[in-house]
Amino acid sequence: MDFESNQTHNITVRTTDDGGESFNQQLTINVTDVDETPTEPPILGGAGNDVLDGDSGNDVILGGRGDDQLNGGDGNDQLKGGAGNNLLNGGDGNDSLYGGADNDVLNGDDGNDLIIGWIGDDQLSGGNDDDLVTGGTGNDTLNGDDGNDTLNGGDDNDQLNGGTGNDTLNGHTGSDTLIGVDITSVQPGSNEIDILRGGNYGDADIFVLGDDSGQVYYTGNGVNDYARIVTFNGAEGDQIQLSGSSGDYTLGEDVPGLSRGTAIYNNDDLIGIVINVADMDLNSSDFSFV
Repeated sequence: MDFESNQTHNITVRTTDDGGESFNQQLTINVTDVDETPTEPPILGGAGNDVLDGDSGNDVILGGRGDDQLNGGDGNDQLKGGAGNNLLNGGDGNDSLYGGADNDVLNGDDGNDLIIGWIGDDQLSGGNDDDLVTGGTGNDTLNGDDGNDTLNGGDDNDQLNGGTGNDTLNGHTGSDTLIGVDITSVQPGSNEIDILRGGNYGDADIFVLGDDSGQVYYTGNGVNDYARIVTFNGAEGDQIQLSGSSGDYTLGEDVPGLSRGTAIYNNDDLIGIVINVADMDLNSSDFSFV
């Protein structure tokens, strides 16, 4: 029934007893418009290995048991893998992907996506746009891909790859490897300022600012591209990985105009700042060279 043309309705209720006495009470009913769009039922998997496809709407797809493939398609979808080793593809739209208890592969694709691996050794990729990617329990690989992403490793030993954009990488517990850039680009880290945070949990983390191909990250744009290394603790075994040898780099402490800590330079080009850490030595165990 459609009440939009008149949103206020007056109703009179009359009661009469056995003696003929009556009583009137007037009631006013106010009607408010609501979303009358029908809600699609969830798409459900069973006990086997299912392939479940959404459509152009906002779908809820639940995998159930078995090794399932869930494809969201267009729209803002919610995909839950459940038990089994599942493959979840968000498609276009701002999607929410949840892995489950086993080893899952979750791809956000386009849109600002929420991706959570939960339990197991998961492969998580944000895709385009600005994504929030969380590993959970297990040895996970997290890829931010394009956009300004936030990656949370969770428990155990994770690898976090920020990709392009200004990313925030949080390793949390475990011995994590943090790479803020897209290592396949011509100039990894160019015009990026990434935050690399390992965590103060007694584990040894690796902060990667270069690789064994001779590539030095965050070069070419002076103080406008670098890695902010937070929670570095050499006593816990944390290391900063650099390309080449110690002679290729210089350190500066509490440089004016920069955050407090130790600045790392390659050929006078700022590539990193170790926040609130002083007295560092390129020939110490704080650094490794490849």
